[in-house]
Amino acid sequence: APIFALPKSIARSESTSHALFDALEEYSKSSATCPLNSATQKVVSNSFSLLVSLYSKDTASGIMCESRRLEAVSTWLKEVVSSDTVQAISASQSSGDIYGSIFAALSGGDTASASSLALDGGNPRLSLMLLNTGIQKEMFFRNQLEMWHESGAQPYTPTGILRIFSMASGSNDIERSMFKSDSVSYGIDWRRRFGMLLWSCSSNPQDQVTLSSVVKQYISDVSAGLAPRPTPLYRNESHVPHSASNTKDQCLLYQVLNHHACPDTPLIDIVTPSSHSPFRHDFSAAFHLGAAMTALSSSTLTHHQEDLIVDAVTSQLIGEGLWEWAVYANLCFIGSGAMSQSAAFVRRLRAKNIVSRFYTPSAGSRRSFLQKIGIPPHWFVEADAYRCASEGDALGMVNNLMRFSVANSIAAMEDLIIPSMILEGKESMRKLLPFLELLRCRISDDFLDCWNKPDGCGVIHKFLQLHAQVEKLSNTPLDQIDVDIDHLLDEATELEAILSTAVEDGTTRKSLPFVKIPYGFTRAPHNVVLAELVRMLSFLRMQLLAISNGQQPLHDLDPDSYSSRLAIVLPPDGLYDSSTPMGAESILRGFCGFKAMA
Repeated sequence: APIFALPKSIARSESTSHALFDALEEYSKSSATCPLNSATQKVVSNSFSLLVSLYSKDTASGIMCESRRLEAVSTWLKEVVSSDTVQAISASQSSGDIYGSIFAALSGGDTASASSLALDGGNPRLSLMLLNTGIQKEMFFRNQLEMWHESGAQPYTPTGILRIFSMASGSNDIERSMFKSDSVSYGIDWRRRFGMLLWSCSSNPQDQVTLSSVVKQYISDVSAGLAPRPTPLYRNESHVPHSASNTKDQCLLYQVLNHHACPDTPLIDIVTPSSHSPFRHDFSAAFHLGAAMTALSSSTLTHHQEDLIVDAVTSQLIGEGLWEWAVYANLCFIGSGAMSQSAAFVRRLRAKNIVSRFYTPSAGSRRSFLQKIGIPPHWFVEADAYRCASEGDALGMVNNLMRFSVANSIAAMEDLIIPSMILEGKESMRKLLPFLELLRCRISDDFLDCWNKPDGCGVIHKFLQLHAQVEKLSNTPLDQIDVDIDHLLDEATELEAILSTAVEDGTTRKSLPFVKIPYGFTRAPHNVVLAELVRMLSFLRMQLLAISNGQQPLHDLDPDSYSSRLAIVLPPDGLYDSSTPMGAESILRGFCGFKAMA
């Protein structure tokens, strides 16, 4: 199965950059329609569009590149706070506060609306000056503030007018003073306040302002108690209880800006759910944000952090019934650099286990989706095999395993089906023979060595064929028997020698290459099965000798003669072998005296 990852921006390839930013644009659009908490939805969607504004590749360099970044972030921020700006304007107009509505427009970066509101409010000169984009604008407002201060008129000037003139002059001093004196009633959140700082700093083209310097200045104001803390947006929502939030939580948008200014900021602090969601275990957005941030910057997540995020998202998707998307999430690499082979192996194994747990033949659309993203068809076949195993359908399990792994199907036959059916008696053995014949027909020459092992399916197949022939002869009158008995005797002797050697060697069998196969099967120790086959071959040889000597063999064998003679494989010390490690076997399991299975 493939491993998925976002293209890395640091590769600096033109096609790679376009693909990455196209993906970020798609993230922004899709997250805006996701069924998330309203505040979370806004922040997550805005964070992806902010990443585009911050990291878009530009052929220009130096100051020109920085000015374009400032312009892009400024445009983005005006759009982000636009709804809050409209609400603030409406609230001021409702209370008849003309200057309050003008300031609300300016605090949202909407100079055109501020000028229009000033004109409608009977302030044509103010409207004209607000529209002025030259240096004279700031000088006019700054000089007027100085005149009020020097004349002692400032304390008598309405607060709304002072705030307008201060912001238009490119100063945030009045806002700092107001917040410091009464932060509780200060009605502007950190986004608009950060925008006011950004627009005032970048208003003078002669100042070589960088976005990093603006962010660091805002951090300094917050530390000094002069600006609102960048609390997550969901804390401003009335339906979110205050107790659900930690006062130390910082908004995702602020952390993204801060990461751009200070690249050493730990990435896990940015994508933690508390930065954008009141649900502290909801990693759905963190998964995509982590992938985007590691693709764009040099920051990274540790393997533990990445696994934590992926595991959390996997659990969420499975809980929502979207297990096919959980498979995809496990195959996504959200770290930086390249994924190691061992990590990729573990991810594929986890994804495969999800398919094994939840896939059913009726899940056609989900299978189609998974196959489109590159999931191998044999994963679904193996899942069918697991389901057959859990339902006790041994033959169905082997039949499914045969479709993708001959070695696994042979192993399942040897470890699960053959032991139980041999020990169950004649009827089960009769059913086993045609199934082995069918299996043999489907095996290519490449797997003959595996088939013809001394204790493998091939030897069992020969035994069952011999058993069927002898059983048929035992029910045939002596004068009608026209078979080479000596050849059958040689075959029985050869099989008995092969199996006896296997019993003496006591070869330890490897575990099956699939997980916990069967709750519905009884697994017998391998040496018990071999010993039982040796005993039955000895009995078959006696029957053949009787026929060869002209004596009629038994027509109906005593069922007790097929019962397993466990004593022949007990250790010298009897049931309680002192050499057996304590706890290796349990008398309650019925395996007393036998060596623990590998």
